[in-house]
Amino acid sequence: MSNLDVSVIIRAVDRASAPMKNMLRGMRDMEKASARFNQRMQKAMSLSIAGDAALQVSRKAIDIFKSPVKTAMDFEAQMAKVGAVSRATNSDMGRLTQTARKLGATTTFSASQAAQGMEFLGMAGFSTGEIIKTMPGLLNLAKAGTLGLGKASDIASDIMSGFGLKAEDMGRISDVL
Repeated sequence: MSNLDVSVIIRAVDRASAPMKNMLRGMRDMEKASARFNQRMQKAMSLSIAGDAALQVSRKAIDIFKSPVKTAMDFEAQMAKVGAVSRATNSDMGRLTQTARKLGATTTFSASQAAQGMEFLGMAGFSTGEIIKTMPGLLNLAKAGTLGLGKASDIASDIMSGFGLKAEDMGRISDVL
């Protein structure tokens, strides 16, 4: 393994470690808050005549808050993968994150699924700009072909490199396929 390979691996780990640490810190904070909430609810239950009802309310309240937090954590973890494989700078990560969120809000795919597609394109060697330009067409291809994003990305990147096409051509590729 050359020094360049080791350097690239170290940079990828460095870029991924900060978001992962933030995610883990958030998870620990959520666990602490959940434990405090549970303690308060248990105390309230011991004072309550309807202890079973209070326990059910407690569990439902935790579930209500847990789902959005888990979704956000999953998205951040997926974006960390995108950053690692695409060697994106902080500025690039901001653009990629904004694009994934926009696609998640305006398409049938979630932001995490859009980020998954970005990861596959990054693994195929696409630059940040190419990933951003390619994503709408890639999502259309995946939806039209009832393909997973990984398979759609693999097919599209093979076609693009095989025919010397550019990221701007992704819409045309998905239309033809």
